[in-house]
Amino acid sequence: MKPKTLMLLAVAGSCGLVAMLGVQQAMQNRPTTVKPQTTKVVVALENIETGAKLTADNTTIKELPTGSIPEDAAQTEEDYRERAAKVPLMAGDVVRKTKLTEKGEWGKSVAIPPGMRVIGIPVDDSHTISGLIRPGDRVDVLVTYQGRGERGVPVSRTKTLLEYVEVFGMDDQTASKMDHKEKGVHAKIASLIVTPEQAGYVILAQRKGSLALSWRRRSDDELAQTKAVDEKLMEELEGTVGIYDTGIDGDFERGPGFASETGSVDQSQTAQQFLNETAATTTSAPVVAPKPLGAMWTVEVYNGNESTLTQFELPPEKVLPENMNTPEEASRTLLQLEEGLKVR
Repeated sequence: MKPKTLMLLAVAGSCGLVAMLGVQQAMQNRPTTVKPQTTKVVVALENIETGAKLTADNTTIKELPTGSIPEDAAQTEEDYRERAAKVPLMAGDVVRKTKLTEKGEWGKSVAIPPGMRVIGIPVDDSHTISGLIRPGDRVDVLVTYQGRGERGVPVSRTKTLLEYVEVFGMDDQTASKMDHKEKGVHAKIASLIVTPEQAGYVILAQRKGSLALSWRRRSDDELAQTKAVDEKLMEELEGTVGIYDTGIDGDFERGPGFASETGSVDQSQTAQQFLNETAATTTSAPVVAPKPLGAMWTVEVYNGNESTLTQFELPPEKVLPENMNTPEEASRTLLQLEEGLKVR
C-alpha cells in the first residue's frame, strides 16, 4: 500500500476516534430526568349520577402524579364498596371519599336533604307551564276547595297552602340527573321536597280539593301572607281596572285579596288555617242544610221624589204577634204598612 494511502487512513481513524470520545463525554454530562412520583387512585370510567352505586364496572384503579391527587381520594376498592355518589361524577374524575355516601346508601333518595320528605302530586301542562318548571325550581302550592259561606251555602275558595317549595323531580327527571333534556318535561307527577308536617297538609289538601303550582323566581324567597280568594271576592273585584290601585302619593297599593308586603309568615300556620277552614266540610261532620227563606214582601219607600225597594221576610206563624196570628192577618197588616209608607 502506498504511503499516501496509509496516511489518509490514519487521519480518518483519528478523526473517528475523537468524534466517538466527544459523543460519549456529552452523553455522560447530560442531566438525568427524574421520574415523577405517582399514587394509585380510583377514577370514574363513565358518567355516574347522584345515588348510583360505585362498582368495578364503572370505576378503575389508575396511577396519577401524587401532587395532583386530592387528600381524600379513594385508593382501593374498599374505599367505595357499598357506597354511592353524592354528586354527579364525570368520566375521568378522581373518586373522593367525602363525595360518597355512607355504606349501604344508594339510589335517588340520597339527594333528599336530611329530615325532609318528598311527596308527589299529579300535574299537567297547565301546572308545569308547558314543561318550563324543572327540577330544582321553586314553586308555591295552591289548593282550591269547597268551603261554607253565609247561611251554610257551599262556596269555592283558593288559597296558598305552601310557599317557596323546591321541586325534587318531574316524573323520573331530577336535578342531579345528568342526561337533562333540552325540551320541556311534560310530566304527570311533580315531586316536592317538604317537611313531614307539610306532607300531611298536602295529602289532606288533595282529598279536599285540587292542587296547582305557581312558579316563582328562585331568588325570591320572601314569604307573603295571602288572603284566600273565593267567589264572593271575585264578585267584588268584577269591573276593577287592574290588580293595583294608585294611591294619593302616586305609589301603587295592592287591591283586596292580593299578597301583602308584611314580610314572612309561618307556613305551618297558613296550612293550619286551611285545615281549620275545611274541618267543617269533612265527611264525618254533619251536613247542615241552609235555612229556607220564608215568604218575602217588597215595600216601596218614598223619600221625596225618590223611592227605594225594601224586602221583608214574613216571620213564622208561631212567632207572629197576637194581632197577626195567621198569614192572612200578617198580609193585611203589611199591606196597610205599605200603603202608609206610600202616603208619606
